[in-house]
Amino acid sequence: NLGYIDRDKTKKIISKCKYAITNPENLYSYFFQDCMSYDLKIFFNAIFKKYNIIKSKRLVPIKYNNPIQDFKFIKKNLD
Repeated sequence: NLGYIDRDKTKKIISKCKYAITNPENLYSYFFQDCMSYDLKIFFNAIFKKYNIIKSKRLVPIKYNNPIQDFKFIKKNLD
């Protein structure tokens, strides 16, 4: 966690990444959109799966129920 940073710095950091975990409250946040624009593999809240209109293998739903299970699932799905 880097605290509050401006969007330009966020984009610079995102451009160096391969994966992202979005917050569980908002599927289409600016962070999510920026991660999509840099073609990251994104783990998102499975609750929003029915609202996801973007069809991509780069989007992976996670349950956000159990942090240990979620961590194991994410670790298993890393390329």
